[in-house]
Amino acid sequence: MFGLIVGLFVLHFLWRYWNEKRDKDLLCAAILISVLPLLHTHSLISLVIISFFLFFGEVWAPFRAGDIEGFYKIVKRWIINFGVPMLLIAVPQLLIVFPSDKGSFIHWGFFTAGPDNMFMYWLKNLFPHILIFIAAYIVSPTKLRTFFNSFIGLFLISNLIVFQPYSFDNFKFTVWFFIGGLMLVTILIDKI
Repeated sequence: MFGLIVGLFVLHFLWRYWNEKRDKDLLCAAILISVLPLLHTHSLISLVIISFFLFFGEVWAPFRAGDIEGFYKIVKRWIINFGVPMLLIAVPQLLIVFPSDKGSFIHWGFFTAGPDNMFMYWLKNLFPHILIFIAAYIVSPTKLRTFFNSFIGLFLISNLIVFQPYSFDNFKFTVWFFIGGLMLVTILIDKI
């Protein structure tokens, strides 16, 4: 539970960074993510994946436009304010949590939950919520939609890569997708 609470603060700072582009918000998010290896590793991995998609979303526009200077400015901002704190604080903890003599249990594979395949599982368990998420996505402001795209990326990755021996434990990653979806749903409820 403590990892979830820290993760919510991380999302707060990531959103502030996404909305206002202040370096200190990105730095606060990185420092908070960096305490997660010993609190809740699934939240750490989820938030790093979300952050990766946010980074990719931010550098995509200048890259596509050929703005090399803008591209390098964003990359530098993320390295200094996100990468360095993660390297200094989180990586040593990860070395403790994941000793080198253990084999990796991360592998490609579809999310499975009992006898159902991945598609049937999500059809049964996301319906009718997926309709609400889609409606909320449509009515949300563009900046929030682009922020939520990183949660969609997490959802897709958590359905294609198994991060632990028992594949159903990947559900711990999709919880963050639902949290992101709730941000959109609050906009929908407000509009209604």
